[in-house]
Amino acid sequence: MYHIEKFDIDLLERQIEKIKQQIKELKLPLSAPEYGICIGDLHPGKAHFTGDNEPTLFDFDQCGYGWRAFDIAKFSHATVRKNIDTEVRIKFIEGYEAIRKLSQTELLAIPMFVKAAHIWVMGIAASAAKDVLGYGYFEQDWLNKKLAALKTLDL
Repeated sequence: MYHIEKFDIDLLERQIEKIKQQIKELKLPLSAPEYGICIGDLHPGKAHFTGDNEPTLFDFDQCGYGWRAFDIAKFSHATVRKNIDTEVRIKFIEGYEAIRKLSQTELLAIPMFVKAAHIWVMGIAASAAKDVLGYGYFEQDWLNKKLAALKTLDL
């Protein structure tokens, strides 16, 4: 059975507290348009394109109320995780802003939410390790890689 080193827990807790403090300092509003219904797991794999290049989003199991900057951050996080060209992230934000401009506060929140998304995805993988992923997946090497990636996520 796998166990997490105290150092690992301390690092995660420090990162979580830092993110929480940064978000608190931004004073993001809890009202539209900054806050509202979000997909919660927006990434390139959640879209189907028709022959006319019209997108349809699907898989809303993590849908709920939240900051829209978090949805953008989830997309950005997925592009980083999958090594998708940075240009895709830039074009995504440009496309989003063609419909609704992001405030300076929202833009500042995106890197914080990218880190929060990374920790969230780590938690999902850790909680599913026994039932879904198999024991060989969730080992110290996996955790070391995820923690190293966390340290580099200042986009």
